[in-house]
Amino acid sequence: MTTDPPLAAAEFVAVLPDGARRRVRIAVGAPRPGAGGEWRCPLAMDGLSPPSAAIAGEDALQALGLAWRYLGSTLRHLVATGGRLEFSSGGEVPLDAYFGPEPPPRDARRGSTPAG
Repeated sequence: MTTDPPLAAAEFVAVLPDGARRRVRIAVGAPRPGAGGEWRCPLAMDGLSPPSAAIAGEDALQALGLAWRYLGSTLRHLVATGGRLEFSSGGEVPLDAYFGPEPPPRDARRGSTPAG
């Protein structure tokens, strides 16, 4: 599945935990109907692993939302493991400004406490 033409795309520089620098192009395509009745939203993260995916949802809106969440989670993982995401002109990319605040851990969302 391709992201051409993309709904949205941006280019950044990923600084990996070992200090290596990579150009990264992130693109999200329009959701399309899948073979099984689901909708699939293509995305690409050229320069990162995995470089592409198609995120499935019950409808186009859910597929798009889940794809956006997946991108945010993947980029936050890069940062959490010692990497950085920077603009080509310098300065760190504010992931919260792109993807919203990071969701709380599952246990905090449920309001549950560990059984004791």
